[in-house]
Amino acid sequence: MAVHEIENFEPVPNTHTHVLIDTWFHCKRVRKAAQKKGWDVSGGLKSNRMMRLIHDDDSREWMKLSNYAPGLTPEDWQEVVWPSENGGQRLYAHVITTWIRKLVPTQLMITCHDLHNPLKSIRYWGSTILDLDAQSFIDTLAIRWNIETFFEYDKDLLGSDHYQVMSAKGFQRFWTLTSCLLCFLDEQRAYPDSVFLTYGDAKRLIQYDHKIRLLEWLEAQFKSGMTVDQVRLQLAL
Repeated sequence: MAVHEIENFEPVPNTHTHVLIDTWFHCKRVRKAAQKKGWDVSGGLKSNRMMRLIHDDDSREWMKLSNYAPGLTPEDWQEVVWPSENGGQRLYAHVITTWIRKLVPTQLMITCHDLHNPLKSIRYWGSTILDLDAQSFIDTLAIRWNIETFFEYDKDLLGSDHYQVMSAKGFQRFWTLTSCLLCFLDEQRAYPDSVFLTYGDAKRLIQYDHKIRLLEWLEAQFKSGMTVDQVRLQLAL
């Protein structure tokens, strides 16, 4: 589906298209489809990807990204800023031009948040633009981050990490459900006495309120003389 969308997408005239993707879509077919149209591709990489190292004696070695990163020293990292509405977040990046197996030449960037324990927050990224510096790379990836947080909301609010979409119509249906849910939660957040700030906070508060109401209803039923079996039948248990 991703390849189909790339092949049929018509960009705005006199613009250059840059495809931003996550680790699941960063594959040879997607890159090939985009590059065939003269577009660039940037996005996440899985830690088990193989990169080619060229040593000083011109010998070559294939190594997993997860094995390369632990060998980096503090001097191999540079400070960058991830743009945000709050002024930006500081993190550290290591950039190297290499060859990623099945993806051909790639500008590889590795990021972390703590130089003293980099592997705790490490992430891997790749781009077809081989002259990207670290900050420009970060600025490019940040453009897509609103989409990433949208998916995170889906996982948290709807459990979409257990939901596999296999068609374009399936995507439309799921996004429609998500949009309706976010619209509902936005209305809850707009109440004058609301103190929560996130969709997750709103969801948890609503769930808590429903549990309290259920307990109050159960209390009223039992006080009225209903038996457990009668309550069970009303709840269709």
